[in-house]
Amino acid sequence: MNSSRIYAVCFQPKQAAFFVAENFLKKLGYNSIDEKYLLERLKKRILKLKSFPHEIGIFLGYPLGDVIGFINNNGKNSKFNGYWKVYCNEFETFKLFTKIKKCRDTYIRLWEQGKTIRQLTVAA
Repeated sequence: MNSSRIYAVCFQPKQAAFFVAENFLKKLGYNSIDEKYLLERLKKRILKLKSFPHEIGIFLGYPLGDVIGFINNNGKNSKFNGYWKVYCNEFETFKLFTKIKKCRDTYIRLWEQGKTIRQLTVAA
């Protein structure tokens, strides 16, 4: 990790992905899915590893199957690459990538039109 950069992770801890991934996260030393605990544990893992641990995909909303597939395959053998490497549910993920691109393009256009970060932030 580059120490001259600031990294921000935005996530919704109440989302179903954390409940689905709870057993997976426990195997990695996450003993709770409490949002403050999750962020503190992730921060410690980042500092210890001096890079992003693979489970960060769960925090970013990546499907659990793709996070596990990435780990088990050492980042190789994905079915296709988009915003992340896809190992399962290709059709559904392709549709999701299309939605993400549309959203991304909208935010870029609004940013280029002079909208501020505060104006672009929406309550989840």
